[in-house]
Amino acid sequence: LGVLLRAWPMALGLFTIRLVSLAAGSYVGCVIVGAPTHFRRWGWLAYVTQAGMSLGLASEIGEKFPSWGPKLEATLVSVIVLNQLIGPPLFEQA
Repeated sequence: LGVLLRAWPMALGLFTIRLVSLAAGSYVGCVIVGAPTHFRRWGWLAYVTQAGMSLGLASEIGEKFPSWGPKLEATLVSVIVLNQLIGPPLFEQA
């Protein structure tokens, strides 16, 4: 639990960067292909939720790199938890 609490600041930063990247990438892609305005504005919200494969990969990192892997694993799991909490309402909005 201590590692998780120390990981939250980094997790929030990664979560924010991911959301901004999803929004920007989706917007640019929609502009390039000429998608309607509502897709440009809301299309990225559907991509926030993710977990299964990411949790498995985070676990692999923790096991394969014992010196620094568990810390990164805790940070990644924290980001995944944030995505799982925020993602469904955003998906519904999309």
